[in-house]
Amino acid sequence: MPRPRASLITRARAYLAGLLAPRASNFDSVRESYARARVNHTAPADFRKEMTSADRIELMRLLRSLEKSSGVVRAYVSEVATYAVGDTGITPEIQHPDDDYRTKAEAIVEDANIAPTICGRFTLVEMEHLICRAIDVDGDIMAVFVRDEMGNPKVQLLEAHRVGMGGQYSPSNSEPGWVDGIKFDSVGRPVAYRVIEDDGRTREIPASAVSHIYEPEHYSGARGISPLVAAIPTLRDLKEILAAEKVAVKENSRIARTLTTQAGEFDENDAGILGTNSAGQGTDPDDIDRRAGGVTVAISPGERLESFSSSRPSSTFTGFVDHLNRDSLVATGLPSDWLIDPNKMGGAVVRLVVARVERRVRLRQNAIEKFLRRWTAFVIADAIEKGKLPAVDGWEKSFAFVYPRRISVDAGRESNANRSDIEFGLKRLKDDFAERGLNFSKEVRGRAQDFAEIMRVSKETGVPLEFFFKPGFAWLTPAFSPSTKKGTAEASPAPGVEDGEPEDPSVEDDSEGEDDDSTEPVDEEDDELVETSEAKFAGLTERAQAPDSETVSVPAFYRSNCRKGLAYVEKGFAGDGLKRQTINEAREIASTGKVTVEKLRRLSAWLKRHKSDLRAPKNRNPKAPGYPGAGLVAWLLWAGDADGSLRAAEWADKKLAALDSRET
Repeated sequence: MPRPRASLITRARAYLAGLLAPRASNFDSVRESYARARVNHTAPADFRKEMTSADRIELMRLLRSLEKSSGVVRAYVSEVATYAVGDTGITPEIQHPDDDYRTKAEAIVEDANIAPTICGRFTLVEMEHLICRAIDVDGDIMAVFVRDEMGNPKVQLLEAHRVGMGGQYSPSNSEPGWVDGIKFDSVGRPVAYRVIEDDGRTREIPASAVSHIYEPEHYSGARGISPLVAAIPTLRDLKEILAAEKVAVKENSRIARTLTTQAGEFDENDAGILGTNSAGQGTDPDDIDRRAGGVTVAISPGERLESFSSSRPSSTFTGFVDHLNRDSLVATGLPSDWLIDPNKMGGAVVRLVVARVERRVRLRQNAIEKFLRRWTAFVIADAIEKGKLPAVDGWEKSFAFVYPRRISVDAGRESNANRSDIEFGLKRLKDDFAERGLNFSKEVRGRAQDFAEIMRVSKETGVPLEFFFKPGFAWLTPAFSPSTKKGTAEASPAPGVEDGEPEDPSVEDDSEGEDDDSTEPVDEEDDELVETSEAKFAGLTERAQAPDSETVSVPAFYRSNCRKGLAYVEKGFAGDGLKRQTINEAREIASTGKVTVEKLRRLSAWLKRHKSDLRAPKNRNPKAPGYPGAGLVAWLLWAGDADGSLRAAEWADKKLAALDSRET
């Protein structure tokens, strides 16, 4: 006999009981509990199915509303665009060994970037800002490569609401292969995009002419999603909470006083509290006002008149609002302190936050760069097609991009570290230019032209090259006069020259900046000041071209002074401008007791030039604040005595004179 079918109600009850009953599982995360609400989410599927067209449009509507009314959203969108694009934008840099091609290509690309949009209203930097803001609010944006009426390459930006199915949002009536306005082939490649016109009609654009700009988060996703999506519920609640609290604060601000009675009721004559007490009874308040001034309030027995002070918004409410603001920004991947209140961050935390912001911003720059790479290739290909550029090999891979200047919280320290890393080959010069937001090829060619002009002027006028990098008049002093039989100068080198070659003018000296402007007096009676400068320059050049690598032994006090200086360096008393070469040479003297003749010449010149540094109290008085100063530490590393005597320089001069005499 067949078993009777259960009624519809019975089956429904059984189904609901199965949903509500705790499910057995080996993982606590998936076990159901009466203490937790059920998660309302569909079964896992491709993200393009989880986020339907209707969901995306609703999210876009909510975020556009918040962008107009939420200060947090507007601040986030603006700050991300400011850091990712900046005022200089992400600019292309042509890199090709053919100089003629590179020069012409750069000029063509720069001309196209003046007004790249089909409407002609925006520059490349402004267009990058619009793209960056669209990613944060709408989730994505499309750029279509078109040509204007003159045949010039242009870009037409299509905002997210312009690409879709034209009202067909439900999966049941979607066309095969189309997902939210994009048609995919069998392997998931975009084939075409459907654009919605103003009149509701649609037209298709081939994917080869479209650059879909977004930050991908899911492999199976068809469209981009805003980083602010997870913050929408919190931001909406926060907006309503703040609106209600503002109304309460405004209402409380209207209340000035409160009247309290013991009975909890007011009599008909309670209007007398303003000083109009019943005639003939008690003291007349008006009489008191005339005698004492001001306003006298008369109230009935059992009543109390008090001033009202509102406590809204309370500190608890303010902390709660701050928590909601921070919670809304967590999902964006950016630290909340960076946007809300940077003053709360300490030194070490600031560097960590800046590093996180920089990495997050770089992801946004990568998304924009994908579009810029196709746009630049479109411009160059158009120029090749029209015969403006030669079709050289590798033209499609001959360009890179320069980003805005990187974020920094300690520019001075990082600049010193960069110079040291470049000097020791730990960092490419091109990378340093990129961090500064500079085009490497343009800067190198421009600086080469500057150097060529400087060399030409130096040759015409006889002024040494060193003067153009570190201007000064020390090279006119008697110390630079030819004194050896070879006609070479033995004393301090020209400004910026310590070891025979011009020094980078941006590198700080070993002494502290505040002591640099104190110089030694010049002997005005020396007749050599009137000699021609050409002879002095010739002597300098000759000495710079003939360094002596011979090593000589130095006295014991050389080693002792260097050891003292190295001990101060280990304790952290050295200045930021101290060079690694100086430390290494001091270690060599302290360990071996020997120096090269070239070092001895520089040592004598350096000590004479920096003797004035020891005038500062922290460089000569052990009881002075800041002792030992960076100037004294550098002085010891150059083998100078702590009392400021020139004993080391005098010994070096005698030794050099003996060596020069021996050579002749």
